[in-house]
Amino acid sequence: MSVLNKDGVVTYFVGGDNYFSHAEGNVRSFRFALAMLMDNGHVRPRDLEKAPLCIPHRTRMNWRRQLREEGHDSFFPRCGGPGRV
Repeated sequence: MSVLNKDGVVTYFVGGDNYFSHAEGNVRSFRFALAMLMDNGHVRPRDLEKAPLCIPHRTRMNWRRQLREEGHDSFFPRCGGPGRV
């Protein structure tokens, strides 16, 4: 896995394939991307513990649990209100 941050867009590559992209600073997409990469076996959770990411173990496991138990949509909650979907 490799990560490219260019022109405000963060792109995750697995091998030579573009796996996922999101806007720089989009925290929900960042969490979702890493949870997916871990869950699909493209990255070992312990690799995210090292620099430059330095994400604590409990945090990584919470994201992975959220993905497995609550699904993809849980990372991107819908806005409530009348007439909104």
